[in-house]
Amino acid sequence: MKKLILLSILITTFLFAVGEAGAIFLTISPSPTMNGLGGSGTSVPTADIYSSYFNPAQPLLPNGLSFQSSDMKTDWLPNIASDLTLEYDIKMIGYNGFSLLDRYLLQFSISRSYTYLNLAEQIGMDEFGNPTSNWNSYMSAEAITYSLGIKSNNFPIYLGIGRTNKKATQVLSDMVGGTSKDEFYDWGFRVSIDNYIPPNFKDLGLSYSLGYSKANIGDFISFVDVSQADPAPTTARLGMTFGGEVTFYNNLGIDIRFIREADEMMIETIIDSSLTNGYEHKYKDGLLGDIDIGKHIIDGRADKDVTIHKGMEINLFNFYSIRKGKLIDLAGKVEIETEGYGINYGELIILLSYFFENKSLREMKILQYLNIKYNYSKDIGERGHPRGNISYDEITVSIKNIDNLFW
Repeated sequence: MKKLILLSILITTFLFAVGEAGAIFLTISPSPTMNGLGGSGTSVPTADIYSSYFNPAQPLLPNGLSFQSSDMKTDWLPNIASDLTLEYDIKMIGYNGFSLLDRYLLQFSISRSYTYLNLAEQIGMDEFGNPTSNWNSYMSAEAITYSLGIKSNNFPIYLGIGRTNKKATQVLSDMVGGTSKDEFYDWGFRVSIDNYIPPNFKDLGLSYSLGYSKANIGDFISFVDVSQADPAPTTARLGMTFGGEVTFYNNLGIDIRFIREADEMMIETIIDSSLTNGYEHKYKDGLLGDIDIGKHIIDGRADKDVTIHKGMEINLFNFYSIRKGKLIDLAGKVEIETEGYGINYGELIILLSYFFENKSLREMKILQYLNIKYNYSKDIGERGHPRGNISYDEITVSIKNIDNLFW
């Protein structure tokens, strides 16, 4: 058990570099896939349903009408405390395959996610330092994401857009004013050029993606005193992903991509002695804040106010992915490396069918309707680093082509 004072230190000092913002638990990435890429995810074309955390723009969907489900639970900051846990549950229903004017292919989805950060049991104290009643502190958020994607049938160009609505609850005390309930929203877009085949290179496909999102847009957050309210952790994210795929046999090959992204908390503090507290918080104007494409995205150099995410992924024969990444946050004095991997079991069966020359294996009817994927990642920090030794894993179950079962 921990006293509330320890809880405050954990949140404001070790969790993040944004002591001036409230509801900062909303900036914890839950994706085992993207966390292996240094916390990238805004620009990455991906089938990861957790990607709505980074960018509500449409993820890549299975064929037809589909339903997907996944959940994740991990020990949070295990180097600091033994009973903090982070949980995330997400479900998605979508449709991929609607034709528009015979020129475009539309897909859309609705996702519902739930975040729960368990801050463990707290010991209450009276004004004399005597223990009072105990209570469980936590932070949670329910979110609904609406996404739409459109792809050209004639050119390898894809556009995704989306919006997420959130309801966040923070319970830090059992006293009056110890709970806050607030609403926020995200929006974002992603533009991709997928598998462009250069002339005379039929086995080589090039890809590029640009993504932007603005997350946790909302009003100031207060518990007791409105005059001391904290701003929402409004964050702008911008990124680019570059990739290439070499095909060897039956659309099987090696796909490599490199991700460079940056984000900034869109909050600034104005120091003014004429103010009641001597300062005030305000939101920055514009879409990018201080994010510079050349310095932060291309060169990957961090600033005090801009966090850098770098990632690399190698996908082998569509079934196995190897991931490496790095996160650099100078303001929070956080610099960690990440690693992870993923297994697509449906694609593994298809690969084995070619290896054993068993055509019936890859033509199993269940592969048309069901797929399972597993993803794992971990943060690698110096010994004792608050972000070190955090691991994430999840299993995503996808049911696809549901419409084929009925008509």
